[in-house]
Amino acid sequence: MDTLFLALMLIWAAWRDLRDRVIPDAVPVGLTVYVLAGAILGVIPGVGAALLGLALGAGVLLFASFFGTMGGGDIKLMGALGAWFGLRIVDVLLLSSVLGVVLMLIYSFKYRKWYSEIPLAPAIAVAALAVWLCT
Repeated sequence: MDTLFLALMLIWAAWRDLRDRVIPDAVPVGLTVYVLAGAILGVIPGVGAALLGLALGAGVLLFASFFGTMGGGDIKLMGALGAWFGLRIVDVLLLSSVLGVVLMLIYSFKYRKWYSEIPLAPAIAVAALAVWLCT
């Protein structure tokens, strides 16, 4: 059930980011509420790890946003995934960074100009699902 919920939320975020360049707030809010409620109820271990992952995931992307490289939806999504993954968010951050660069290069070659504003949710979604399914 967790995998299905995570996959559906990430597919929704990636699709909307590709289509409209917007990640609906319901995605990060839904992921965070799901994880924190499960942690508080004792179904998911580690409220502390969830909060630390949330701070780490959002913090790294917030820092990167000071250089103009991403929007608020990406930051909120990574924070929510940090709550989901705990300290494994580091794996998601690293993999999504590599996939984001690949996506940027594809956009740049396809449109023959440098794109700094690309939808990052697809890279984040693929990275998160890969880490989730491989651990």
